[in-house]
Amino acid sequence: MKKIGFLFLFCVFLTQCKKKNEPLEDCLCIEIYAPVCAGGQQYSNACKAQCDGFTENEIIPIEIPEEGMIVEVNCSLPAT
Repeated sequence: MKKIGFLFLFCVFLTQCKKKNEPLEDCLCIEIYAPVCAGGQQYSNACKAQCDGFTENEIIPIEIPEEGMIVEVNCSLPAT
């Protein structure tokens, strides 16, 4: 769990120098599966959504029922 927190903070650090909703150039993300929805699209992690220009407030985490399980949700539907 500490690794995920560190990775998230690292991703947030990478995105602090961008303008709102502007995709980042040269954005680097670690390949970790922690799916999120942003802008009606599913991303494999928050860092990738932030690289596409979404802010932390616009990113909705997707709950994974079981560790290691890959999930696909319809991100265009409102969160319940």
